[in-house]
Amino acid sequence: MMRPESARGPHVPAPARPGSTDELERLADAVLGPASPVTAAVQRSLAAPTLRLIALDDVIKDGADPEAIHQARIATRRLRANLGTLRALMQPEVAQRLRFEFSWLGGALGAVRDLDVLEARFGARAARLGSHDNRATERLLSGMAASRAEAHGALMDMLRSSRYKELIRTSSEAVIGVPESGELAADAFRPLMNARWTRLRRAFEGLTPGSSDEQLHAARIAAKRARYAAEAFEPVYGGRARKFVRRATALQDVLGEHQDAVSAQEWLRRKASRSTSTVAFVAGELAAEEKRARARARSSWPAAWRDLARPGVRFWT
Repeated sequence: MMRPESARGPHVPAPARPGSTDELERLADAVLGPASPVTAAVQRSLAAPTLRLIALDDVIKDGADPEAIHQARIATRRLRANLGTLRALMQPEVAQRLRFEFSWLGGALGAVRDLDVLEARFGARAARLGSHDNRATERLLSGMAASRAEAHGALMDMLRSSRYKELIRTSSEAVIGVPESGELAADAFRPLMNARWTRLRRAFEGLTPGSSDEQLHAARIAAKRARYAAEAFEPVYGGRARKFVRRATALQDVLGEHQDAVSAQEWLRRKASRSTSTVAFVAGELAAEEKRARARARSSWPAAWRDLARPGVRFWT
């Protein structure tokens, strides 16, 4: 049975298949509803991103496709978030250990992905500068390719390690071995989604467009985790969950743009401090664009939060 694009994604070749992949595919294809057993729902929510990560293995190792790194990072983050949300329905100590290991993998993927994001941002912004700034721009960004190659090399060392192979094996075994429960999925998921919502609401209490970058970053993480939980529960709740997912995604996106702008400004500031005056001038021009992007995001997130906070969007109540 072939996996749909939702699990493997378009144009991603299948990897060499570990022995458990067939079983993971069966679990990821399960058709669910509110009266489905919670065991099957937990397995589905973890099997799909595990398969996604396995499918991307060869493409990541090739290193030429930034989107593959991005999708692998998303799969890793989704697994960490779902393991955190669902650990009470699994073997908690196994879930916690896997979360730690996926954090290890996510750090290496993030080191590459963050440079890809910066390169794309600066490339687009630099194209709008005058041609007389081209040489200074090239000098400003000259070390980025080398840094990316170094980060990708470190990632490759991870992916070839016995620790990574053990992570994939134990993750697959944990998904297949979720303890049996007769509880209905909707009944089990309701308090878990409510807990995620409570954490999200608290993260936004008292937040204003003038709140610190750190506070907005924490709120973005809470929005991301609530969104991942809703996506994990969507096969059970169906269309009722999709509105929440859409609005949580919109909120996460605007706060993500804010965080990207903050990170870009910090990178430019560090680079300018070690550069000639000409290169520092170009860094300042790019930083000014990032400042404007940061201001736009700060003015936009409150509306996105209000849309998500409407009572009718809470599908699990």
